[in-house]
Amino acid sequence: MSLPSASLLRPAGAVLRRRCAAASPSIIAAMRVAAVPVLRTTTAAASFTSAPARSFSWTRVARSDAHGPSEAELDAAFIGNTPMDGAELRALIEAGRTGVGKEVLIVDVRNASETAEGMIPTAVHLPLPELANALNQPNMQFQLLNQFPKPSRESDNLVVYCKAGVRAENALKIARELGFKRVRNYKGSWNDWTANFADTKAPSS
Repeated sequence: MSLPSASLLRPAGAVLRRRCAAASPSIIAAMRVAAVPVLRTTTAAASFTSAPARSFSWTRVARSDAHGPSEAELDAAFIGNTPMDGAELRALIEAGRTGVGKEVLIVDVRNASETAEGMIPTAVHLPLPELANALNQPNMQFQLLNQFPKPSRESDNLVVYCKAGVRAENALKIARELGFKRVRNYKGSWNDWTANFADTKAPSS
């Protein structure tokens, strides 16, 4: 089917323009009022969909006490090898700041027979007798053997714990001697955790 020529469309357009011009002022005003909410709604929707997603990080968001210490406080405590207590560790865990790839890596240095009864949430296991050898391994070998990346000597924050804090203190000294600068001992260790910060009690020894 052939389309009408432009010369046939012009009269129809002229008639439409005359009819619009003859419309009463009240009708035109009503049309303008009705168009305003539509314009506002369209503008709001456009601004909502085009706004970029906000990205938060611990360094930009003010923390409450429940989220544990600030970045500056963490830096000072880890560089100074200040002992950690259970309340601070629990706050870090609950805030999602511990674990592989997070701000703080918790390392359980007890023997495998001891870890069978449980571990602190998000902790990884590196037994004390194997710790020095493990931390001396090349990065790829360490990851293959332990199934998590080797922590950085310069920048990663480590918390070590055992059953009562004695072996953890030795683990801290080993790590420091090998050049790991940011290490802290959870002084109460597993006994304190199970007695005060977990649902189960520590087994009698």
